[in-house]
Amino acid sequence: MQLDQCPMAKTLKEGVTVRGEEIIVENSDGSLHHVLPYPNPLLNAEGEIAGAVNVLIDLTEIKKSRLEKDLLYRISQIFSAGDSFNSCVKATMKEICQYAGKKYAETWMCDLENGEINLFAEFSVLNQSGSPLKRNKVLIGEGLPGQCWLKKEPVFLDNIQNNAAAGLEEFARQNNLVTARAIPLLFKNKVIAVFVFYSDHKIGINRAVSLSQ
Repeated sequence: MQLDQCPMAKTLKEGVTVRGEEIIVENSDGSLHHVLPYPNPLLNAEGEIAGAVNVLIDLTEIKKSRLEKDLLYRISQIFSAGDSFNSCVKATMKEICQYAGKKYAETWMCDLENGEINLFAEFSVLNQSGSPLKRNKVLIGEGLPGQCWLKKEPVFLDNIQNNAAAGLEEFARQNNLVTARAIPLLFKNKVIAVFVFYSDHKIGINRAVSLSQ
């Protein structure tokens, strides 16, 4: 939307109140917010437009909550109507990637007898086949999925193009990816799977964890 077409501009130009026009604004940090503006004109003694006052109601969290509920509903529908567990996992990864803007996703399952984690399924919008780790199994505690499994908590990596400890530099550079996050799926305090998502945008250094630590 052009600035001269936004609700505040209409109020200043025409002297009218504008209601019900939701807009998206960008903060200085690059984050986008859905807001509902309430501009009102300020008139002088002659009834001429002297300015305007605007109140913005941030709808971002409300919209996010609705989207998350829709996502959970779609995932529940996937598992209730799916033909196989493998196809359900792939469809779930696709839904999450589309919701969160991720480019590539993996699901890793554990082989406790051998102390290994095996690549179970993947989803990609890239020209990518096979794990960026270039292997379909890692030891518990090894690599991003192994670290997540061992810690039983999410692991966030920032700047994976230059993180030698993660072993993802070549894959990240070829596909212009910046961050990765691994999220454990827990059942009775035991990790039963690890989801790994790769993105082309930053998640913030304060939320990143280095595998070298």
